[in-house]
Amino acid sequence: MTDAGKTTLAVALKRALKLQGLPVVHFDGEELRALMDNYDFTEAGRRRNITTVQALATKLHAEGVVVVTSFVSPYRQLRKILEAGAQPVEVR
Repeated sequence: MTDAGKTTLAVALKRALKLQGLPVVHFDGEELRALMDNYDFTEAGRRRNITTVQALATKLHAEGVVVVTSFVSPYRQLRKILEAGAQPVEVR
């Protein structure tokens, strides 16, 4: 499997935002899986991973932090839930 560039783009964006003086945090899918010890790639496992990062991102955003994420999010329904509560910018 080759690198799709999600993390590379996210790290560059985080760096650019920090240079502008913005508080910013980056959540990466692989890092979050390691922190949560969730290596379940079934639909349920993926949903658990995505809903966790959505909750973290929503909380941090409410506190004034810019949140950059780099995840595979294969379920449109989960993306719609996030869109209802935030103003995400999705890069494809």
